[in-house]
Amino acid sequence: MFRARCGRLLLANRQAWLRRPTKIPAPPVRVRLGLLRRSFASEASNDDQQTLSLSSEELALIIPPRSFIQALRVASAQPEELRKAFERLDVDQSGTLCASELRLLMAEVKGHHATEEELDRAVDALLTTYHRGKDGALNFKEFEEAVLSMASPVDRRAYALAIAIGIAFGGFSVTFPMGPTLIQHFGMSQLQFGTLTTAFAMAKLCGNIPSSIFSEAYGRKALLVGGLMSIGTGIAGVAFASGYEHLMILRLAVGLGVASTFTSAGMYVTDISHPLNSARTRAPMQMGMSAGLLIGPAIGGYLLEHVGLELMCLGVGASSMVTASCVFALLPETHQRRPGERLRGVSDTMRSWSPILALKPFREILSFGWCYNAAFWGATALIPLVYVDLALSPALVGGLSTANAIVSLSVTPLVAKTADRFGKMAVVFPGAVLYGVSLMLVPHVSSLVELLPVLAAMQIGACMTGQAQMHAMDLAPVRDRAKVPSLWATFGDTGMLLSSFSAAMMAEHLGLGSAFTSNGLLLVGAAGIMFYVTRR
Repeated sequence: MFRARCGRLLLANRQAWLRRPTKIPAPPVRVRLGLLRRSFASEASNDDQQTLSLSSEELALIIPPRSFIQALRVASAQPEELRKAFERLDVDQSGTLCASELRLLMAEVKGHHATEEELDRAVDALLTTYHRGKDGALNFKEFEEAVLSMASPVDRRAYALAIAIGIAFGGFSVTFPMGPTLIQHFGMSQLQFGTLTTAFAMAKLCGNIPSSIFSEAYGRKALLVGGLMSIGTGIAGVAFASGYEHLMILRLAVGLGVASTFTSAGMYVTDISHPLNSARTRAPMQMGMSAGLLIGPAIGGYLLEHVGLELMCLGVGASSMVTASCVFALLPETHQRRPGERLRGVSDTMRSWSPILALKPFREILSFGWCYNAAFWGATALIPLVYVDLALSPALVGGLSTANAIVSLSVTPLVAKTADRFGKMAVVFPGAVLYGVSLMLVPHVSSLVELLPVLAAMQIGACMTGQAQMHAMDLAPVRDRAKVPSLWATFGDTGMLLSSFSAAMMAEHLGLGSAFTSNGLLLVGAAGIMFYVTRR
């Protein structure tokens, strides 16, 4: 009897199971009830196409945003740029992107190693998340929404890099108020102080290409750590310097460290960004620098007055070494050398720049970048002389650097967002004019109150003009984007080398006002020529 009852129960359960509804609730993380076939069943009813949107993190696992944006080959998020990409993908000119057209795009995004199932899943995920109709094809509005949505997130590694650079700059910027103190302590002339910047520029120029080579061979993190250690050594050594010659050697060490640090950091940012978020990906690093500059100079001015030059330099050097250790332990690597790949030489690196330099727009923006670097570093070499003329104390000099950092930190997010939305050159041109005019106003200030607004305008202009490098990265082919930071730095450092020496010579023989005015005219003239060339 018990067996018969169990049999009847099993039979009833089986019949109930066979009578179950064919539609069951979708699991919370599934894309759709079953994979869409290649035809995507456009004739199926809406009930049979029950979908759930993916989160941005889940979608990024299926469709890598960086590869997706690079496959579109767009330089900005402007509607006309996206329209060109849409029309290029719309092979049948139907006004929508059907499954087969999206599949071709996904094949380029995922690479030739992608399986049929992975391509199906990627197309399915894209349609599921952004398609609102029933025809299984994306119209332009949905395509634009997809591009803007996938371009928005910034890689979290950018924030880890920003913390490292911020700490490093916090220690490095402690030395900024040292300029007037070094001039007075070692009895240097204007020309001698200018040649310290020239030595820094020479070392940085000579270190850019080797830094690029070693960064490709051994990874970004190794060069970042080595650069921080070199900076720490150069700063700590000032405590033991007894003359101008010792300072020259230490400036060479700092220059090599800065070349290594910023080349590897720039390549790191390139590895994790794409043209539609390159400015916003670089912004955390710039904000980290600004945050370091916000704290460091004020501390440096206080330490110079209450602790002394020697102990301050030793402390900064030690902090740089600690930062290098933390970077080595915590920062993830973004580049791995391929097995069997030959270590390139300097000539190989310079030859690899040829495809980028063959592009006329790239040569134009590179020439503009040279002029900006010349004006910027010429002003950097001259500003401490203005502080000496105004008889500012180390604490006041540190406070000015902190105020400059506050301005830069405040405007960087807005500038980056504007540059990514409307194009980098939309902020570069007005920024160059603002910076150049501000340089020409510096000789006319006679007090600290008059100097403050001029320095603030210079910071805003420098932040805007700095987007020229990101524009250069966007112009380069995808496979060559990582080469742009070293090329830009090498070419720009020739301007820094020439300008720092010529500005010091001009200040020595023609006066400080002539030196500032010439730098300002150089940048304003370069901006005018660049504007004319790009609008022809």
